Amino acid sequence: MTTLDFNLVSIIKNAGNDPSDITDAIFLAGYRKIDFTIEQIIEMTADQTATCLYLGMKHDALPKTVEDLAKYHLSGIIEEASWIGSPKEIAAEVLRNGYVKGGDNE
Repeated sequence: MTTLDFNLVSIIKNAGNDPSDITDAIFLAGYRKIDFTIEQIIEMTADQTATCLYLGMKHDALPKTVEDLAKYHLSGIIEEASWIGSPKEIAAEVLRNGYVKGGDNE
């Protein structure tokens, strides 16, 4: 069972309803996932690269670091969790997926 992080819930509430704004706020607050497997990194790189190319985005939008990939991954989680609804449920999903405060070796 995931322990609810009320600081994260507050961050999500304050960010509003736009998944992109929620993702930016969570990332800015220092929540990270650092334990991706090599396979996950390869899969996320391929997926994000394909998405960028499909959407005709410039090459500078392609992921350059694992942190870029983590933010992309978090964005997908937020996008899906936003359908669930409440900030508490979104926060629980973020935590269930391994994002923690200070996860970037602060």
